[in-house]
Amino acid sequence: MLLDVSNLVYLRSEITNGAVWRVLSGQLVHHNAIHLLLNIAGLMIVWLIGGREYPGLRFVLMSLIVAVFTGCLLYFCEPQLHYYLGFSGALHGVAVVIATRLMARGLAIGYLLGMAIIVKLTWEYVSTDAIASTAALIGLRVATEAHFWGAVSGLLAASPIIMRTLYQRITSITQAI
Repeated sequence: MLLDVSNLVYLRSEITNGAVWRVLSGQLVHHNAIHLLLNIAGLMIVWLIGGREYPGLRFVLMSLIVAVFTGCLLYFCEPQLHYYLGFSGALHGVAVVIATRLMARGLAIGYLLGMAIIVKLTWEYVSTDAIASTAALIGLRVATEAHFWGAVSGLLAASPIIMRTLYQRITSITQAI
């Protein structure tokens, strides 16, 4: 680890004993500089694709909301996961929110980003080679379950966008009839 962040890491036993901040803080600390840089690079790519959809602090707030959702889903849905750190789970969720927003606006890049997320998650589950090199780089097991629950968190965070888009499309269809 870069610094002593032992009181910030996602540790299931500590969360169960009341250290609930670890649901979020565990995603803000990283194992080493490469781990941190990989997550920053991913976040920058997502921001470059759709950051205009969430200008300034709205992007930060959306990212933190997705991170909290991701941490909670990991806690409740992955009882075997005792230790986790890094932003990659939340990063997948942020990418889903951006993709959803861009799709709602009818932009092809949103559909491409959404497909890329689906392909990446599928690749991680069917190929052990897919994550072996990343694990070697960061010196830690890649928590693919965090990537999955991060994407689910993104869908939860984007649900108002999804509902509004569905409502608008249904309304326009019914008005045309």
